[in-house]
Amino acid sequence: MNGGRWLAVCLLLVAAASPAVEPAGLLRDFPSGTVVLADPALRCLRIRAWFADSRRHQARGLMYIERLEPFEGMLFRYRRPALITMWMKNTYVPLDMLFFDAAGELERVAADTTPLSEARIVSGGPVTMVLELPAGFAATWGLGQGSRLLLAE
Repeated sequence: MNGGRWLAVCLLLVAAASPAVEPAGLLRDFPSGTVVLADPALRCLRIRAWFADSRRHQARGLMYIERLEPFEGMLFRYRRPALITMWMKNTYVPLDMLFFDAAGELERVAADTTPLSEARIVSGGPVTMVLELPAGFAATWGLGQGSRLLLAE
């Protein structure tokens, strides 16, 4: 399937997307929706996501959340490409952090991050988005070079 047609098929998945369910109601003030990840094998993975677009939401992130379902996560979006630094302070669940450039190309995966750690997790280059997913997600689905993030809300 050619790239444009494949992209259109992936985006059609969003039409049937269900709204994200709030874990313990802690994310009720976050906007939510759906993003689609396309892996190198051309599979489309639909993710229910909370969007961290404001500084206040980015500072809080997934702190105090005790569990995530396999296809739930948080998408941090930034206006301009920059070197992004994350941490796991007050975050109880291990996460995979996927760093994407402005074109939606996966630049780096920080896999299985350590809960409650204040160690810095750096993007490694300029990015505009970070998708946090349950630990092991990237390995399970073979996400790496060639993976893309397709935004939909």
